[in-house]
Amino acid sequence: MESKNRLKKITIMFISIVVVGVLGYSILLEASFVDALYMTVITISTVGYKEVAEMDANAKLFSILLIFWGLGVVGYAFSTLVMMIVDGKIKEIWRGKRMEKTIDKLNNHYIFCGGGEIADVTIEQFVKDGHAYVLVDERIEIVQGYQQKKHCDLPRFSDLQRCASRCRD
Repeated sequence: MESKNRLKKITIMFISIVVVGVLGYSILLEASFVDALYMTVITISTVGYKEVAEMDANAKLFSILLIFWGLGVVGYAFSTLVMMIVDGKIKEIWRGKRMEKTIDKLNNHYIFCGGGEIADVTIEQFVKDGHAYVLVDERIEIVQGYQQKKHCDLPRFSDLQRCASRCRD
């Protein structure tokens, strides 16, 4: 969940930079929306193409602040994404969304709270009979055992609390 929040934060920061940049250049340079957006993008990306209007001292100071702000956000975004890739969080987020969509599509399904010997026998019969089910278990070794049998796409430990609360609703 923390990873999703970081991605949302990065998205909000990028949108904020663009909005502030467009508004700032629109006011300082009396530029149109497209020209202000162009100035914002070339400033944030540090490409540095030709300015759309003559820059006074205020516009130059604004550009300097926008560059530093943009570089900070890009640095934060890059380091966060690299950390998430290394930790496997991006794959986990994608897999969690896929699992939620699969569970949301289920109708007339059974929910097993905990795996084990009795659940094994019952789930084997469910698989043979073609019944839909969801298994929730906090023991990672149990979950991995069912995943290896390829019975279904099961929740990971980090999804259990959210999944369990959805089952109670």
